[in-house]
Amino acid sequence: MRSKGRSTKTMLPDTKPTKLKSLPNLIDFSEILVPKPYLKNASTTSPQPIKDPQQYHQTCEMGHSLDSVTYTKLVQSSASSGSFISGKLAHAHMIKTAFKLCTFLQNNLMNMYWKCGDIDSARLMFDQMPKRNVVSWNSMISGYNQMGLHDKAKKLFSEARMAIKLDKFTYASMLSMCSQTGDLEFGKKIHGLIAVDGLGAQVFLTNSFIDMYSKCGWVDQARLVFDNSDELDYVSWNSLIAGYVQSGRNNEMLRVLVKMHRYGMAFNSYVLGSVLKACCSNFGCSVECGKMLHGCAVKLGWDMDVVVGTALLDMYAKSVLQLSVSSSIVAIIINCCEVAEFVFVSLVLDHHQLL
Repeated sequence: MRSKGRSTKTMLPDTKPTKLKSLPNLIDFSEILVPKPYLKNASTTSPQPIKDPQQYHQTCEMGHSLDSVTYTKLVQSSASSGSFISGKLAHAHMIKTAFKLCTFLQNNLMNMYWKCGDIDSARLMFDQMPKRNVVSWNSMISGYNQMGLHDKAKKLFSEARMAIKLDKFTYASMLSMCSQTGDLEFGKKIHGLIAVDGLGAQVFLTNSFIDMYSKCGWVDQARLVFDNSDELDYVSWNSLIAGYVQSGRNNEMLRVLVKMHRYGMAFNSYVLGSVLKACCSNFGCSVECGKMLHGCAVKLGWDMDVVVGTALLDMYAKSVLQLSVSSSIVAIIINCCEVAEFVFVSLVLDHHQLL
């Protein structure tokens, strides 16, 4: 028989979170939580768990945690604004109120720490995650690459391969690292892994291949990837043209430009800026090509773009004979591009020419 007044269930001690009295005064996210009606682009469909700032403060003062959506908005806002203190305070509030973090919120916290430059906290968050998804691994790898910690990124990439199936963003991050460091051999290994995983046909990775091979000085391989791809977009053409410009192979660059035009691809500011940069090197028909591209820019409405405008200034200033002839054109570009005036003055001083 059971003894009277005793229960067979194990009684757990009360683990209610400690009430916070000072923390709510330190975190004032009322402007984030409440949408402003006067903002034209304010979203009206996103969830707003707490619409009254007073309700938010009352919830904090009672020692209660907020909901996952609200915490996510706070962390994302801190990451986008670079407010490190606000992000840490929001995280502290989750800990103090014993809020159970989901993987999505943990990934956002880790991303916030990376954007605020706190490498140790980002790594600690990653190590303490009971369950990691591919986004978690991608955030860590990308964060190490952005901080220039390429050896740690490589090591983590090897661990990720053993732990989870990688996606195109993981591989693209590693290819970007190879582009920055010029590590061609490692880039070739990543290319092989992508082919094994059957992801090589995706245009997103095709563009990463072209960029990586071009920046590592193997433009012929970049062209081979380009020619064998079933799907190309503007980034593909831009990357290949930029690769030829960087390597000084202007004739191949012009052939790709003509091919792009024949395929019905309209020139954008990046293509025009890259080719105009090549025209500054004064190769065979650089002056004539530069003038034709200037005409194309005017027709397409890109002549007032800052990238194209400064490239035109650079081209005309480095062509001594064209500088005096094209002074009126240069004056128009200067009036429309605020940055162009400073660029033009420095170029004129370099070439000892006056308008």
